[in-house]
Amino acid sequence: MPFPVTDIVYGCLAPALVAGAVVWALHRKSLGAAGSRFGASAALAAGFFLGYRLLSLSPWMPEAHWQWLPYAVLLAAVVGPIVTAPRGSWPVRIGSCAIVAIAAAWFLVPAWEKLEPSRLVYLIGWVVYVTSLTALLSPLTSRFPGPLLPVVLAATLLAGGMVLFLADILRFAWIGVAGAGAMAGIATVAAFDKRTDAIAGVTLPFAVLLAGALLVGRLNSFSDVPWVSYLLVPLAPLLLWVGTRGRLSTLTGARRAVVCAVLPGLPLAIALLLAALGTRPITIS
Repeated sequence: MPFPVTDIVYGCLAPALVAGAVVWALHRKSLGAAGSRFGASAALAAGFFLGYRLLSLSPWMPEAHWQWLPYAVLLAAVVGPIVTAPRGSWPVRIGSCAIVAIAAAWFLVPAWEKLEPSRLVYLIGWVVYVTSLTALLSPLTSRFPGPLLPVVLAATLLAGGMVLFLADILRFAWIGVAGAGAMAGIATVAAFDKRTDAIAGVTLPFAVLLAGALLVGRLNSFSDVPWVSYLLVPLAPLLLWVGTRGRLSTLTGARRAVVCAVLPGLPLAIALLLAALGTRPITIS
């Protein structure tokens, strides 16, 4: 299916340019540590929100449960830097994640009478999922300085959009694409930023954006794309932890980058393969 050039500009290039400009501006030395901590978080939210609005994916005032997603991402971007604050305690970090996740889930999970499993199960499951994902991703922002982690996060968002595309919900697929574009802009700036906190704070808005898009996509899809495809995609960046253990942790330079890029690619490839198989009936001749 060919996509209009305007959609590509609005959904990819514009979010990348805006996110890159925001993270560059907030990382200027004149803004100090606060600008550094909020840079990537604000950039992802700004880039995604712009792309979402340029594509006119929903009205400004939400009329359906899934239309609250951009506002949930904005909330997560405000709280996100607290999760990676160097002097913050774990209870404060986990509590901050949980509060944002609960608020987002309350609006994103619909109150349908025939929802299976029940709304309460969705609420608890999504909150635990997002909070756990954020807590596990946050330490990686300092372990992988430079463009590697944001590139992996951008690829993960793009893969999420592709899963939604295969599920025949193009409107939601553009949500993942716009997020990937914004993260690509952050990655471009991170390639020239040597600080270890260059993308600190981005993990919570990333988790809310991706897990939220996949949640509402799954709830509004009538395709046969399996649950595992939706669950695998957000977990892919966690495989970067493998690169911090054993012999892989001793790798440097290009070898380390290649290995650490391939690791998250495996679950993404599996998720996309299962999604593709789920949309095509298998015939045995």
